[in-house]
Amino acid sequence: MFKSINTFMSTVSVSSIFIGITLFMSGCDLKEPITKLVWQDNIEVETVHGNWQEAINSCENLSLGGFNDWRLPNQEELSSIVDVKRKPTIQSRFDYGVSAPYWSSSSNVDNSSDAWYVNFYNGHNYAGTKENNFSVRCV
Repeated sequence: MFKSINTFMSTVSVSSIFIGITLFMSGCDLKEPITKLVWQDNIEVETVHGNWQEAINSCENLSLGGFNDWRLPNQEELSSIVDVKRKPTIQSRFDYGVSAPYWSSSSNVDNSSDAWYVNFYNGHNYAGTKENNFSVRCV
């Protein structure tokens, strides 16, 4: 099953609907209408860690909310959920998250052994070695 908005609305049982067309279901959060991304939002975003390749693999192997086409978000997507007024610096619509670095799928074009991550302690983007052990949140 793919996480498109039409498939989501027609085939998934939604437990709650909130104003602003934000839909929540079983460990997932749908941000609509701008990005139309479904974000992983369960305890695993606080407990799963790994290097960059492990983070990619973790998302590719995730089955959650009736979906199996998860991936690691790119730097721009991951940065879109930052709210620097909060600690951790993640938007209030998320139930799970820690003040820690989270991997993006974006490699550093200046150094192929580095990838970009967002540190949800301060909301900033950094490039670091792909061997670092960081948190994972999938889309």
